[in-house]
Amino acid sequence: MTEKQFMIKSHVLEKLKPEINKAISLITQAIESKRPIWIRHHADTDGYCAALALERAILPLVYNRQAKERDVFYYYSRLPSKSPYYDYVDATKDLTNFMNNINRFEIKPPLIIICDNGSSDQSIAAIKKVKIYGAKIIVFDHHPPSNEITKAVEAHVNPHFVGSTYDISAGMLCAEIAKQINPEIDQMEFFAAVAGTGDKVESKEMDEYIKLCQKNYSHELIKDVAICLDYEAYVLGYIESRDLVNDILGAESSKQKKLIEIIKPLVKESIKQQLETNKRYMQVEEKEKLIVCKLDIESTQMFTFPPSGKITGITQDYLIEKYKKPVISLGISNDQINIRCSRELKKFDVNEIIKILKENLPYAQINGGGHRTAGSISFVEAAKEEVFNIVEEYIGKM
Repeated sequence: MTEKQFMIKSHVLEKLKPEINKAISLITQAIESKRPIWIRHHADTDGYCAALALERAILPLVYNRQAKERDVFYYYSRLPSKSPYYDYVDATKDLTNFMNNINRFEIKPPLIIICDNGSSDQSIAAIKKVKIYGAKIIVFDHHPPSNEITKAVEAHVNPHFVGSTYDISAGMLCAEIAKQINPEIDQMEFFAAVAGTGDKVESKEMDEYIKLCQKNYSHELIKDVAICLDYEAYVLGYIESRDLVNDILGAESSKQKKLIEIIKPLVKESIKQQLETNKRYMQVEEKEKLIVCKLDIESTQMFTFPPSGKITGITQDYLIEKYKKPVISLGISNDQINIRCSRELKKFDVNEIIKILKENLPYAQINGGGHRTAGSISFVEAAKEEVFNIVEEYIGKM
């Protein structure tokens, strides 16, 4: 039997192949044994691309195992999560729902696949809770991982384990895995390109997906779909909308075109207005080697789209373009700081800041996480000044 090939050549994917094969085997076994498959994913472009790629692969195979079409959705479910980790509340809802199904329909506990938000320590309690009741867990993620998660789950696929920090996003990874599960599906190179665009991935792998897309998809379409999907993810929140998000990703090209024509102007105008606000009220300090920006989110956000993380992100992009040097942007709320940092600043690490804060302010209820150069930190409001002082001190060492 010929070994299935990845869509692109990547030493990262090749190194991940043993764990990928393990995960694929678990998914295939679940389908064949009629174990329900539940997908939990982060509610952003990358998370949606990851989950919908797997959905495109898995659903037809689940259909083939059912005598009645109506039974399919006893055996498959997908739900977005707003938290950047598998939230304990989400896990409790999942547990309640799948136990109800077990008691009513005498089906097995599910295989839960967590996409783009399951690798951190913050997910461990939620994962352990659902496993008590027989659920099996697979994690596909690209955020800094915890070995405790690996010990707790059946498969944990994360590029960090093979030395890759930001070459492949969760959506890129899951597009490849989906194609391996079900080679009959198409568009996976497009899903990967949209996911990477949404998560601002810059890598050889990303370049390869863009090249694969050139025959059927323009670069402009890839960017348009990425921003439109991000907008709809924000609007949908916890709601699962299979038809809408699939059509944005091109399930029906005529609907995709009409949706982009509606959504794109809304996104552009929202971002334009927010950037004008940011430019007026941000505090910019030009240092010798970098730019530091502080923006008070509480007083500059209308609490609609864009959300606080994206507000910080568009500020970061604007300042990089303006100053042509490394930038650190801080979006400051009463109980949270969103951080974006140029990747050239190799010593900067959001997760290291969080560790320092926890050690120095044990009473501040520090929480958060993300990538090395993009993440958020939450804390009790009373500790805001102390937290900010430590963050400023850390930045001063750059």
